[in-house]
Amino acid sequence: LWLDCETGIPCDQQPGEGLCDEVSVFVPNVFTPNNDGINDSFNAVQSESSCWAEWTLVIYNRWGAVVFETNDPDTSWNGSNNGGVSFVPDGVYVWVVQGFSVEGVPVNLTGTVQIFR
Repeated sequence: LWLDCETGIPCDQQPGEGLCDEVSVFVPNVFTPNNDGINDSFNAVQSESSCWAEWTLVIYNRWGAVVFETNDPDTSWNGSNNGGVSFVPDGVYVWVVQGFSVEGVPVNLTGTVQIFR
């Protein structure tokens, strides 16, 4: 008999099983990289990062230039321009998430994120 650690309710799955059953991604639409410790970085928040066989997050400025790119689902964007010492100006940026879960479920998402400082 296994127990769910969060609820204490008996369950039929061994702990750790079923973590990758549902592919979900939440992407915020604004962040404030002003070093106040609140919403200082942007990341597409996905289900367990080990559930992804492939993952790419690319962020573009309004002219279509790449300002951030990562293949690591746990890496966040701090508002810098390609990881350099300069930061992008406030405004709206386009993001694209593409990937495959370990079960082969494809994910293709696009949207925008606004930077406020």
